[in-house]
Parts: sequence; structure tokens; C-alpha cells
Amino acid sequence: MVEGFFVFELKVRDVKNIKKFGFLGLAFALNAWAVGNEGALGLDVEKDSAAVASSITIIDQPAVASQVISEVTNLSEKKPTDSLANEPIVNQNPSIQARYADKKHLLLRYRKSENMPEITNSLVLEGIGDKEAMDRINQRKDKIGTIPRLVLLPCSDGCANNKDYEKVAAAFQERYAAPVQAGLYEFRGQIKVKVRWYQERGMFERMSPIPTRKDVFAISFPLEGKLITLSSYSIAKKNEMSTFVTKTSGLLNTALGIEMGAGVKPYLLQFLLPENERSLMVKVNDGLAPIVKGIDKIFGGVDYSSRIEPMTSADDELLPAVDGILPNEINPLKEPVFYNHL
Repeated sequence: MVEGFFVFELKVRDVKNIKKFGFLGLAFALNAWAVGNEGALGLDVEKDSAAVASSITIIDQPAVASQVISEVTNLSEKKPTDSLANEPIVNQNPSIQARYADKKHLLLRYRKSENMPEITNSLVLEGIGDKEAMDRINQRKDKIGTIPRLVLLPCSDGCANNKDYEKVAAAFQERYAAPVQAGLYEFRGQIKVKVRWYQERGMFERMSPIPTRKDVFAISFPLEGKLITLSSYSIAKKNEMSTFVTKTSGLLNTALGIEMGAGVKPYLLQFLLPENERSLMVKVNDGLAPIVKGIDKIFGGVDYSSRIEPMTSADDELLPAVDGILPNEINPLKEPVFYNHL
């Protein structure tokens, strides 16, 4: 465990951001702490209309823009036939409803259950963020909300009877549980997450001038009836597995504890919305994506890109989903859409 990792305290800049932007400002502080990026605490939320997107993610919008879904709030004709037969809802908190009155497409549709994360601190939801409220959080007298307990399933290839994997899995679970260990959240319910890819090269293989494999760590979980995969990988000589674990756990924590906790679509889903205008950087990235993917395939032969894709029967072990949505129930995708890293 990294010394001091569980030491979290809201700074003056964080209080100002929370006063003005509510949980969006809190997302900056919590995620910067979760991924160990202290510098992010000084970012100015107001300068970026996509506050959460710019502060919590290392992924970009997909090149396959033609495959974006039309109106996210439309349900497919297929209705659930099991015990989850109630219709999905959106967060009815008055503060959330008022904040997203003209952006209802950003509200997450879900079925209420103990697995669904929730921000229970009304002052955070209302965006008040006064000094007394922040002091109570810093002193651990009040909590922010709940996140589900992690059930981490091993990968199908390379994880069984692998002591190196067991160490990485334990580190990932520890990082995920950090907000609870720090007294900021409580566990409620559970989420099933599967390690999709784990590969760690040996010392001599990493020193080779022509890499033939990558170090990679990736997790998958269902959300809005789709399968999301968050992946980090490298062909560098240095072993960066601890960085991969930190990034993926930080993204998962923020998606659950902040965005979904407030009933808002995580950025992992938001960039699929046709309402979101793509930035110049993303457009440049889209143009470079085929080149980057080509190089990736040369150095390792496998495309380990993060992605969102249709669910299949092979993903049933991850059910029930944390949001209670059934596979491909809401605006199903027809093919994978990739998050392009550079």
C-alpha cells in the first residue's frame, strides 16, 4: 500500500468548486486523490464545460462516430421478463432535476436496488459546499454516499494460479476500496467486474529492443446494457502495472461514486450522445487512431484498446448489472465503439 494513500482532505479550491458545481467540483478532488494526481486539484472547473470528462478520463471519443446511438432515453422494444420487470427510472432528487432541467439526456436510467451507488449527502447534491459541510466530511463526521462492494472475477486466460496476477488483483481491490477505507463512502450492494486482459512481461522480454508483447491490465463491466472495457497498456521497458491499476480503479471509482451516485451518465456513456460536440483534440485523435492501432498491432498483435460493445451470453456472469439494466435493453449498439488512446 502506498504510504499516505488514504489521507484525503478537501482544499480551499475544492470547496469553491463544490459551492459552484456541486458533485462535479467534488469529482475533481476525489478523482485527483484516487489516481494520485495532486496537480489536478488546482484545475479550474469553470473553464471546461465538460468538467467531469476533462478531469477524470484518459480516453477520447470514438472514431466510429457513425455508430452513435440516437436518443439515449429511448428504450428498445424488448421488455425485461425477469424479476427486474419494473421500468427504469432517473434520479428524482430536486437538485439534480433542476440542474439538468435542460439536459435530461445526461440523466442515467437505472433500476433502483442496493447495488446502485448513491450520493446521500444532501449538501453535496445541492452544491452548497460551505465550509462547515466540508469540515464535517474532512473530519469524517459525514459521508458522501455509498458505492457497491467489488466482486473481481479473474481473466479467462493467464490469471489462474498466477501469483503475479493475484498481487495485481489485490492492489486493484485495495485502490477501489480506498474511498471507503478513508471514511468518505460506505459499501452497499455489489458490482461484478471481470479482468478482461492481464499480461505482464518478464524483465528480459521488457528489455528487448523490438517488443513483441505489451504489459496490459483491463477490466470489463456492464452499464446501460452495454459492456464497457477500461484498458491500460504499454510497450515501455519500465513496468507500469501499478499505474495501470491506479488509472482503471480511479476511473471506476469516479464513474460509480460521483457520476452514477448523482444519477448522471458516466462520461464513459456521455461521449456516445449526439448532443456532445467533439473537441479539436478528439478530431485530431480520430484521424490518428488508425495509425496508432496499426502500430499497436505491430508491437504485440492484439488491440487492447478500451471500448464499449454489445453484450453477449458470455457476459452473463457479470449480471445483475450495477444499474439493473438488462443486456442490450437501452439503445443497443450493433458493433464495438473504441476509446482511442494516444
